[in-house]
Amino acid sequence: MGTPQSGIFAIGTQVHLHLEFDIAGNSEFDLSKLSEVRLLASMVGGVNLVIGLGKSLIDLLPRQYRPLIFEDFETIKGIEGLVVPKCQHDLWIWLHGSREDALFDLARKLDKVISPYFTLAHENRGFQYHSSQDLTKF
Repeated sequence: MGTPQSGIFAIGTQVHLHLEFDIAGNSEFDLSKLSEVRLLASMVGGVNLVIGLGKSLIDLLPRQYRPLIFEDFETIKGIEGLVVPKCQHDLWIWLHGSREDALFDLARKLDKVISPYFTLAHENRGFQYHSSQDLTKF
């Protein structure tokens, strides 16, 4: 069994940046480039980094590292016409830490490494609200 990414379990982070990417054109992406991304996080103080792969990148892994079952997201249709659309992208990177400037610096360095292979599809910023409360103050 693999070792989980330590950033998944980090607590106390106050700012978050979720970046979703699609593979750019017919570019050949070498998965070893993701280790360069991991090294960047260790050089920027106070930033955790988590990487998620979509099915297109999972399929590039050697067979022994692939999950037995891995499917693309499906649209969820609920009651009263509620629809949660699928939003499948090839690469997801979650940066979180204590300072916005540190996330910004890491995101710029990350862009230089992966921009030849990926285009940014979606960016979502988040923050810790008071002492980890939701908007109802729960």
